[in-house]
Amino acid sequence: MAMIRKLGKKIVKPVASVKEVFDLPDEPNEPSNKLSDYSILIYGAKKIGKTSMVSRFPKTFFISTEPGTKALRVLKRDVKDWKTLLGYVKSLEENPTKYETVCIDTIDNAYKFCFEHICKTKGIGHPSEENDYGATWKEISKEFEKVVLRLLNLGIGVIFISHDTEKEIEKRDGSKLDRVQPTMERAAMGVVEAVVDIIGNYYYDGKDRYLRIEGEEDVVSGCRLEEHFVRKGGEPRVGEDRIRVISMGTSTVESYDNFIKAFDNEQIEVDASVKKTVTKKSFTLRKGKG
Repeated sequence: MAMIRKLGKKIVKPVASVKEVFDLPDEPNEPSNKLSDYSILIYGAKKIGKTSMVSRFPKTFFISTEPGTKALRVLKRDVKDWKTLLGYVKSLEENPTKYETVCIDTIDNAYKFCFEHICKTKGIGHPSEENDYGATWKEISKEFEKVVLRLLNLGIGVIFISHDTEKEIEKRDGSKLDRVQPTMERAAMGVVEAVVDIIGNYYYDGKDRYLRIEGEEDVVSGCRLEEHFVRKGGEPRVGEDRIRVISMGTSTVESYDNFIKAFDNEQIEVDASVKKTVTKKSFTLRKGKG
């Protein structure tokens, strides 16, 4: 029998502890059929239409860290530092059903704000000044990751936007190749790449625009959704039926509609952009295209 303690004139009964129950599943998880339940990183050439495409997503709130949305009719707030960004993340947590999607445009600048915030807190200009064996770098990454995870735990869609660049990398065998990848700092990319469900490289092929969602060694992209982005009539989890490239058309509406069509397994070809004369090199960065 629980003891009753007297505090002055009040009698306080201890609160009975609630035993946690850890039920083990009997059935597999059912993947969501709502695109807004997934997280996406879209990166590509400047002014190719990344932000415009995302603006077509229903009830999307933009946290704008650079002036890419000023010409669009969107729900947005401009952010110029980490403290302000944290404020909007908290507001989203307090209003979890207000939007269907939140977009960080760009995630590059969001990481920059995080970097500057930690350095300012420590009274330094750069982590190298601390000579603390990488502790400050780890603190920046931890703070950035914490906020990314808070966004992913909102229960709505999360989209990160970045630009693209071409970088020479060294393979395990010592050979080198040029790889198209986001312009994010390596630490930021390590966080985002690990948690998002879809990474899409938005690129030009001549005047045509495409979104690659399946990676190659010279392009960073990928999709972990097994039951979506399957060619029409194809089978989930069958490699040759997986959508690799989506045509983005010539307008904002068409790009969004084509993306949804591919998500709904209605795209006929797995490679919407692959012409018989197009070589693998055509999927690398188109410099000076936007």
